[in-house]
Parts: sequence; structure tokens; C-alpha cells
Amino acid sequence: MLDDLMARMRAAVTTLDGPGFSELNQEFHRTIIAACGNGMLRDLTMDIWQRHSGFQRVFRMVPGRLAASQAEHEGIMTALRARDSERAAKLALWHKLSVGSTVSTLLDEKSEKDTGATA
Repeated sequence: MLDDLMARMRAAVTTLDGPGFSELNQEFHRTIIAACGNGMLRDLTMDIWQRHSGFQRVFRMVPGRLAASQAEHEGIMTALRARDSERAAKLALWHKLSVGSTVSTLLDEKSEKDTGATA
């Protein structure tokens, strides 16, 4: 299932399909979390995901973010295939921090534009 998702995400990156990638991205993360077998973790993560679903717009707003996100997913998958849970966890954290940094930069840029427009 994850291999199929990875192939579909690669295709979305190739065609620059941000909305399609966003849906596949959520399915990718949900599938990995579900495989952990921890229902509370799954429910909490999906609740947070829904509350912050606007962050998925970053795929349409930042050139190169689709490809960067997919490269991060590829690394996570490589670690999962090797059954290297420690590396997979580190890469997953790096992935979240990377997306967070991108969103933070967008917010800073918007704030600067808003401040400049009112000055």
C-alpha cells in the first residue's frame, strides 16, 4: 500500500498537482500511523491534522515544496524498509520541522507585506 502511495505521490510531484499531493500526503501519514497499532496516537494525530489542514496549502504556495516533501518521504520509506525505526523517527521529525519552517517563513513574509502595505 505504501509503495503505491509513493508512486502516486511521485506522479503528483511530476505534474505539480498540489491538491492531489496533499490528499496522498495525508493518506501516507495516516497509513504509517495506523501501522503503529496505537489508536490514541492515530486519533490524536488525525485530530491535529484536521485542525491544521490549512498548512497543506504550503504545497501550492512554495515552489519546490512538493519535491522537498517527497524527498523527505522517500528517506522515511527507506528507513522503514530497512526496519530502522530510530532513523525513521528522526527523519519524520525532520520532515515535520521542515514543513513547520516553511509555514513560518510564509507567515513572516505575509506579515512583512502586510506591514509594508500599511506603512
